[in-house]
Amino acid sequence: MLSKSEIISSCFTLNSAYSYLSELPADATSTQTLAKNNSIALLDEDKNIIDAVAWGSSTDPFVENIPFPQNPAENQSLGRKTNIEGDYIDTDNNSQDFELQGPTPINSQGERGNVQPPYPVPDFQVATSTDNTVILTWSTTTDPDTPNEEISYILYWSKDKEITEDNLTTATSTTTTTATLTLSDLYYDSTYYFGIRAFDRLNYSSLATTSYSIPLPKITDLNAGTSAVREAIDLFWTAPGAESYLIKYAEKEIVKNSTSTDKISWGEATLVENSIVPKSWGETESFSVENLTPNKTYYFAVKSISEKNATSEIGGVMSISQLYWAGSRSLFVAWSLARTEKLCSPSNNS
Repeated sequence: MLSKSEIISSCFTLNSAYSYLSELPADATSTQTLAKNNSIALLDEDKNIIDAVAWGSSTDPFVENIPFPQNPAENQSLGRKTNIEGDYIDTDNNSQDFELQGPTPINSQGERGNVQPPYPVPDFQVATSTDNTVILTWSTTTDPDTPNEEISYILYWSKDKEITEDNLTTATSTTTTTATLTLSDLYYDSTYYFGIRAFDRLNYSSLATTSYSIPLPKITDLNAGTSAVREAIDLFWTAPGAESYLIKYAEKEIVKNSTSTDKISWGEATLVENSIVPKSWGETESFSVENLTPNKTYYFAVKSISEKNATSEIGGVMSISQLYWAGSRSLFVAWSLARTEKLCSPSNNS
């Protein structure tokens, strides 16, 4: 107990068993022990006890009824409860009148210290992705006790290993003051785990996490050949190790998104139902697209879906033009739009 010490009205006295960092100017300082045997008593000038609080395993006489059962941990304070009107509760029972709170020191000038960590980072997600590049976004956060403090963000990521509070030091990390981060050249066909914490120059927020599966590389060698089926075309490509495929066609060039009149978005192109059992990586896949109409130009595109259910970018877009049949003979010109080269003209099905 601080004997012969005066606590000025509207000031706060800090009791902490830990190293305390704060830029808050104190009203008074002392090297004496504030609390002894887990209890504090306030006395008047005649040494009469005005108020008292005890906690943990305290056996000190400075206690009202039953001690508060817990010892405050680091960055915790023992504070008196308030009722719905905001008035302090005082029933002369420490176990019922107090609760664990975050430290909120305020000096007699009304200045507050930077004690509490920033609020957790909200809305942390992979907003967009292209191939093996992802863009992480989040909403900004603030510090509850220093709301004007500039907040920075520490981001962590790891391939195939979840981010937790225990492995942050082994994860790849970077710091930014913006609310977006682009990560490129990630490994294909891999799941990445991401984490983020806000930092107010003294304290870190709790960890927010998200994850994302990078797809297989897009197919780049889509080719066409004659089919044994009339009014059909056989498509060929090298297997990337997929779990399944999405195959689409249209009478315009198929792109990811389009507002052009001579192109069509992937979502608007016609899906070709398929039950392909994918071959092993490096082998040749084949699929026949049937019921095509002669004398039309068709565009084909393929996406792969990995075992992690990640869908690749559009790959191997190609066009078939001058398509018609003469008996068993199919004639067409095929162009790979990815490589801008003629693939075959004409073809013979005999």
